[in-house]
Parts: sequence; structure tokens; C-alpha cells
Amino acid sequence: MDTEERLCLHNAEFENVHKDKEKLELIFRYTVLHYISDGYGWFNGVRLGPGQYFCILKNSYAQYYPDPEEPWSYTYFDLYGKCTKNVLIQSGIDPAKPWGDFPCMQEIPKLLQLYLQYSKQYKENREFLCAMADMLLALHKAEEVDRKQFPITHQHVDLIREYLKSHMHQKISIEDLAQRFYLSRPYIRNLFVKYENMSPKQYLQKIRMERAAEMLLQTRYDVSLIAQSVGYSDQFTFSKMFKQHHGVSPAGFRRENGW
Repeated sequence: MDTEERLCLHNAEFENVHKDKEKLELIFRYTVLHYISDGYGWFNGVRLGPGQYFCILKNSYAQYYPDPEEPWSYTYFDLYGKCTKNVLIQSGIDPAKPWGDFPCMQEIPKLLQLYLQYSKQYKENREFLCAMADMLLALHKAEEVDRKQFPITHQHVDLIREYLKSHMHQKISIEDLAQRFYLSRPYIRNLFVKYENMSPKQYLQKIRMERAAEMLLQTRYDVSLIAQSVGYSDQFTFSKMFKQHHGVSPAGFRRENGW
């Protein structure tokens, strides 16, 4: 594609929309693509939710607002260029029906992080801004995945599980998870209640205690070091939580298992 025909990325942000946010009725200066990570809302009279996108063309009128009961969160990308409509059509976005399912939702936070990391350094670099837009639009041409077998909510909970397992030694709150994965706190909590039958905090405690038990049996490390390795700076608090989970103190756990 000729350089002049390529679209450029003007801006990108994640927005956790408040339920009381006013209805937006605007004619947009840029073409804007929205990718819904959780919650629901209305775009030009169509109700959309997690794993879907909607596109507002430059100089077109649009009306959208959050569902008052389950307000949406989304990442949006502002694009500009001379042949916007043609480029969108080539990418599989129909200007006559500019919304639908988006199977590559897990790539959106990565793309946003990439843009935020380098945007200040390369904000005047057209090639960088075009490359960002190209990567975004290429996701619309990616091969469809079986959403029934691997729904977007399952992708989210798997990613958060893996993050918690890899970072259990750190102090982690649900606010940290919401900011890292561009999701709302209620949505993350509901995910874990649905898939794990417990809150994210309870799940983190569970995997910490399971890892601590492994270390107690497989290493000769001091209990205080094991406590720090699974995210507890205070050995007393760690021992209290361990006893709640396993029914015995860390030292007693070792004795019961032949130490």
C-alpha cells in the first residue's frame, strides 16, 4: 500500500467508563475504533459487550453510552489518513455495519502498551504511527478463532491466573490487576467467582499457600525466607495464613511430613 494511503495512529487510551457518563452524540474529527474488554453499552442503537468492537468514521455522526447496570470498559484508537474508508474495507471493517465480534481481543492491551511505551519518543515519526495502525488493522484480517471453545472471558481469567502465579512474591491488589489488564475491578472479581468459586484475593492466597507448602517440603529454606518468597514480609502473618489454609503451622507441616 502506498505510504500516503496508509492510516496513522493519532492516540490510544483505555477507558473504564463510569455508569453515569453522559450519552455522547458527536461528529468525530478522526476515525475511532473501540474494543470492549468488559461490560456493555449502546452504539447507534446496538447493544455491544465483551469481545466486540465498534468503529466511528471520520466526519460521521455517532451516539454511544454505557449500560447503567454493567457499564463497559474499552480501549480506543484514533486513526487518521486520506483513504480511511478504503483502508477499513480492505481490513474487513464494513462502514455500513461498523461493529461486530473481535476474536483477537487479547492483543489489544499489548498494542496499547506498545504505543504508550514509545509514543512520546516517536510522536512525530510517521512510519511508527503508520506501523501501529497497520498492526491494529491487521488484527481484523486475522483468521477467525472458535469463540465458543475459547471465549474472551476465559482468555482474561487465564492471563490473570498466570500473572498471579508469576508475581505472587509481590504485593498485588485487584486495583493493580485492573490497571494492568485494562479491566474493571467488578469484572475481574466476577471472573474468579465464576471460574474459581472465590475472589481474586482468595485465589492469590490459595496459590501462595500451595507454593509455600511445596517449598517447605522441597527445600531447607528458613520459614521467614519462604514467607517472603510468596509475598509475606511478616512471618507471623504468613504463619497465621498458612495455618488457616493447611490446619497446621509451617513448622508443624514439616514435622508431619517427616522433617
